[in-house]
Amino acid sequence: MKKLALLLIVALLLPTLSVLPTLSVLPTPSALSALSEAAPAWSDGLSAAQPYKGVPPVDLTKKLGYMVLDPLNNSNADGVVDALRIYLPRTDVEPGGGVLRVYEAGSGRALEEIPLSDAAQVAVNPIGAEMLGWLYWGGGICVEVRLRNALDIDRAYTVSLEQNAIVAPDYGIGNSAMEGRTGWSFTTKADSGVVERRFSGEMPPKVGDAVAIELKLPEGMAAAVFCHSEAVAAEESPDAEPGTLTARFNEAGPVDWGVALLGEGGELLSLYRYFDEVQP
Repeated sequence: MKKLALLLIVALLLPTLSVLPTLSVLPTPSALSALSEAAPAWSDGLSAAQPYKGVPPVDLTKKLGYMVLDPLNNSNADGVVDALRIYLPRTDVEPGGGVLRVYEAGSGRALEEIPLSDAAQVAVNPIGAEMLGWLYWGGGICVEVRLRNALDIDRAYTVSLEQNAIVAPDYGIGNSAMEGRTGWSFTTKADSGVVERRFSGEMPPKVGDAVAIELKLPEGMAAAVFCHSEAVAAEESPDAEPGTLTARFNEAGPVDWGVALLGEGGELLSLYRYFDEVQP
């Protein structure tokens, strides 16, 4: 079932990959030589051009090729979602000039807007051995887009990716836009986690503003607000509803904070991280 799910994902994504308008000449011999190094044949006889049996091979000098999304398209992610990942079986790609956007499905509310050229939030690394085994690939890279705020559970989300957000510069090619029917969607139904953050004032928050954090906690699980400074601190609220934490912003400036879910013995189970620009 796992491999079938991957096959469906990559097969559906293939038509969304296209040649950039800037491609006007054939690849040079040196570029083709570089391609053989970036997309060599794997030990099972497959390659980046055809990473699974039963899918058509792709000319990687003309198309970016196959990619796998994490979370998988049209799937449910029941853990903490604080990053989105795009896996490609070739290694000669890099971030381009496009933007990735995350929306709350239904309302269409924009939650994140991240240029893939932003090195502070986007990392490109070789795929690790464990993930390669899960993908059944012999190599490739992961484009990881770190979100400023972990996504709430029990919601549905959509993701769009602008054209040329990921490119293979040696061939002047990149991804075509992913949005609408060709976009990326998933849900976050879970047994535990942060359901919602409700701010006492307008966004961005100001010093003195509070945030109520609604939680879903099974019996035996606890939660705590954490911050490396006193910029955000938990506080007791007589009006707090059961299953809700309250935190207050005490200092102006950028603040990295979050909510930790803890087991019966106090062990850390999961971490929901947030980043806010607190105004004076």
